[in-house]
Amino acid sequence: MVGVPSSRGCRNCRRKKKGCDLVRPTCARCAHLGYDCTYDDKRWTFVGHKVPPAESSRASSATSAVQATTELQRVTPPQGPSQRSLSRTAWETQWAGQFWTHFLPQEDPSTVFVGNVRIVPWMGAVMDMAAKDATARMALNAVAFTIIGRAKSDQSLVRESTRLYSVAIRETSRALQDVNKARSDEILACCKILALYENFRVKDTPEVSTQGFDWHSHIDGTQSLIEMRGPARHSTDHGHVLFKDIRIMTATSSITRRKPSEFTNPVWSVSWYLLNSVLDVADRFLHRHTTPFETSPKSLHDELVDIMLTLPELLAEQDNLNGRLAACQTAFARFEAFTAGQNLLYRCINMGEQLNEWQHKVLRESAAVSPTPASTSNTTIADICMKHGYGLFNCITQCWVTCLILYSTTRIIHRTLTYAAQGTRSGLPEIPPWMNPYPMAMCIASHAHHYFEDSARYWGASIASFPLGIVAHYCAASGNLDSECMTELRRLYRMNDRGQLTLEFLRSIANTGSPVKGDPVNPDMHRKMATAWYRISEGREGQSPPEGRGSLQQS
Repeated sequence: MVGVPSSRGCRNCRRKKKGCDLVRPTCARCAHLGYDCTYDDKRWTFVGHKVPPAESSRASSATSAVQATTELQRVTPPQGPSQRSLSRTAWETQWAGQFWTHFLPQEDPSTVFVGNVRIVPWMGAVMDMAAKDATARMALNAVAFTIIGRAKSDQSLVRESTRLYSVAIRETSRALQDVNKARSDEILACCKILALYENFRVKDTPEVSTQGFDWHSHIDGTQSLIEMRGPARHSTDHGHVLFKDIRIMTATSSITRRKPSEFTNPVWSVSWYLLNSVLDVADRFLHRHTTPFETSPKSLHDELVDIMLTLPELLAEQDNLNGRLAACQTAFARFEAFTAGQNLLYRCINMGEQLNEWQHKVLRESAAVSPTPASTSNTTIADICMKHGYGLFNCITQCWVTCLILYSTTRIIHRTLTYAAQGTRSGLPEIPPWMNPYPMAMCIASHAHHYFEDSARYWGASIASFPLGIVAHYCAASGNLDSECMTELRRLYRMNDRGQLTLEFLRSIANTGSPVKGDPVNPDMHRKMATAWYRISEGREGQSPPEGRGSLQQS
């Protein structure tokens, strides 16, 4: 028997001649010093020995046991072309299958997809980047380990995910110092994966975690990276796929913080043939205005995100309007602010009409592919929300969330202007009856259970926080914390461990958007945070007075 290492310790401890506690995947010394911990498995070589038939079965059992105990061994980063292919095969065999099984929703095989909407379209791009780049692979391993660790209640995997996340952050920051590396698709994929990790990060204390702040920081950094790369790098291949997904995350992040996004600029959103009509001839010739959607048609989800990105601008203008009304010292200043408020109301109503048209388009495309097309006049968007897969279901839910915020904000602005004009509504546009936020909240609450079905896997938990958080804020701000909507949300949080995962992320993300900081688990604190986010005043001059229950539902 040859080839047996003299010590069972990890490489670092053996090299430094230090005692090793043999904990896998990372020993205590390596974890404390931040080293990559690698163990050398014993390599047994049997020379000139035959196993008796009676012992062969026991030998097979022993081999299986050794393989089972070394299942958590980390894949060594590749050093050359041949090792890279071996490393990729090992990673896919050990972790990729388990990760995607736990993360990806299980679609019905008979599902007919519409509008070019697919679930997790970035999967192929991220897998390719992880196969080529060690940092991207490390970031993806961090997400994989924390999800598998949660699913299997394996704390060793969760601890390893935290270590990998820290190393991936450090390596990504180092790569961003190199302009060429910073512009690569691999680094863009790293930033996207690191943002995804925040949805599943395990907190160490009962207090509200920093997940929300860190998630927004990743989104801001990724958006800045995309702006530095320029629109042309996102028109084809993996760059385009990653850009579309990051644009969705940017829209939700911007809405949560009421902060306009750079992606509303036409060079990031308008199709080439539309942009062509407004550009200078020389610029067209030089091809300086290539857009991410130059060669790829927009899906239904892309068109919805175009509308969603408008909402943070309206919310920011609402904040500006409140400030102007509160600071008015003359009748002329009040008149100017009132006129700006009128224009803002018209823009809100126009955006509501765009959302209605998007829903009608979804109904038309659904009817076109249905085996027995139904009249769209009798079919509602809620009737088909799960008919074409989880991808379209999530799109429709995001549309409902956008409507909920828009309709509530429109009513608050209308009441603010009425109060500023001392009770008269002269000159103010009437709010259409269909701009009622409560039905939107009910639609979300009554269908949100699809996010936590077994077939939705961990993808559902990662994407459910935005709609559920907005509904909870709406109920708190309107004084309806005991409503049917909130009762359903509380049931979902207790539905399984993924519901609790979403709740913990929501506790953190609520602190990033509201001027009032606290723990929304406390009902009184939640009400204060929600009313502050919606900009419902405490009765100051120039702003809408508190109206208690139903203040977001009635004009």
